[in-house]
Amino acid sequence: MKKALCLALILLIAGPVMFVAGGFWVDNKKDDVVITTTTLYGDSEEAAGLMLRMASQWQDQLIWETEYTLGSGETASNFIFSSWGKDWPKTAVDEITVDYITNWGTDDVGGNAVRGSFDPEGYPMSKIVQAVMDRTEPGERRTETVMLKDYYEFYPLEFHLQEYLADGQTLEVYYYESKGFFADFFQVPVGDDIEQITLEKDFAGDVTDVQCKGLSGVSFHNLSAFGQQGCYHAFYLENWENDEMKGLGGTYGIYYYPYIEDTNRNRGLTVDLEQARIVSSLESGIELVDMALNESQDRLYLVTKEENVYYLNVFESDNGSLALSQKLLVRSDLMERYDGYEPWLAQLSVQENGVLLVWQDGSFVFAVSNGDEMEVWEPEQFPSIQSFVFPSENVWSFDGQRLALASFADWSSTSVNLAVYTRAGLVWYGICEAWYDVGEHSSDFGDEQEINTFRISPPGTVIRNQGYRPRNIPVEEILGIDWE
Repeated sequence: MKKALCLALILLIAGPVMFVAGGFWVDNKKDDVVITTTTLYGDSEEAAGLMLRMASQWQDQLIWETEYTLGSGETASNFIFSSWGKDWPKTAVDEITVDYITNWGTDDVGGNAVRGSFDPEGYPMSKIVQAVMDRTEPGERRTETVMLKDYYEFYPLEFHLQEYLADGQTLEVYYYESKGFFADFFQVPVGDDIEQITLEKDFAGDVTDVQCKGLSGVSFHNLSAFGQQGCYHAFYLENWENDEMKGLGGTYGIYYYPYIEDTNRNRGLTVDLEQARIVSSLESGIELVDMALNESQDRLYLVTKEENVYYLNVFESDNGSLALSQKLLVRSDLMERYDGYEPWLAQLSVQENGVLLVWQDGSFVFAVSNGDEMEVWEPEQFPSIQSFVFPSENVWSFDGQRLALASFADWSSTSVNLAVYTRAGLVWYGICEAWYDVGEHSSDFGDEQEINTFRISPPGTVIRNQGYRPRNIPVEEILGIDWE
């Protein structure tokens, strides 16, 4: 037993020591990063001046941040050694949702804490729960099946706001219809929904358990975009149970929620629901696909779909108010191109000089910002070549004439696929790969001793005998391109 404890202690001490020693061994070779570029299509001169930046790692212990300008042959790297491993920021997306909650129970929100203090207004479908509560005798466990429309004209919805704070924590805020904040919002007519409510009281008459089970006839697709002073929100009903649900009238649109005074994004976000308002009406039945905000240009972008045609709606923003300035047709040929199979929109990315829309098959459309107006590019594309683009995990840069796209080839290597387009189409496509020389001590980090054999990979991906875990950080954190 003592021998086992001694061995464990030795291993505990030896592990960090080995990595510290490894750091010194690798330090002499830290700048020996070689970038090789292979042209697969076009003329490499078309990519001259394109700067590639990538972060690479081995087991979160050895970290390289490398910059390379195509055509120069010069590579610059910063090297970091971490004996205990470097933490990388996780993917975090703030969001606003409204939804009709059909299945819930007090076990999910406090368990026995409801005893003696249960208030239906703090839960979904408060009118139904209150009615069943009034009909339940002390000591009784009662189950009722009710029609939602016997109690509600419009769906009682839950408003949920989730923000990822700068310190990595999550802030969540819930509001229910019983609070009255949305009396003039989200008026979706109730369908033929059925709810089963089970409620139990103890012999003192206190509620000890509530369970709700149902199947909704409506589901919501929510969009949101966050600024520094407030946030925008819109929703689309993805399935319609009856024609009446299309008659949302003036309550269907884009909503704006200003933050409570003295509250800013990443400082404990709380919206001022008393100041919430509709800032643009929308026609019912038009599918809402995606939304993004360019606050520096006071523009909100909304992608809509009407009878298999995609539009980019450009709104000018002023203190939350919106005015539609352009409606650009961006795609109309997806069904014809793929014989009835329609790829979905995977990415809406906004920069100062343009908007990139990428579909699940890798095809894309680029909308160029020319002052107050926007112009759509749809360059001739070669699916067999440009399908390398990870549909929602790529970076891009535009120099006014050339659009560059980049993505990792996969998450277990440092191969980067690059493509350069002009308005006419693809002019260059190639692969850049980073190679790392850790010298004679490479065997201390892996099973082989050749260059790159201990499998450098993008951060967030750890190579192990069992395989690798997928990237869990925004691609922009570890891959970037720009023009000189």
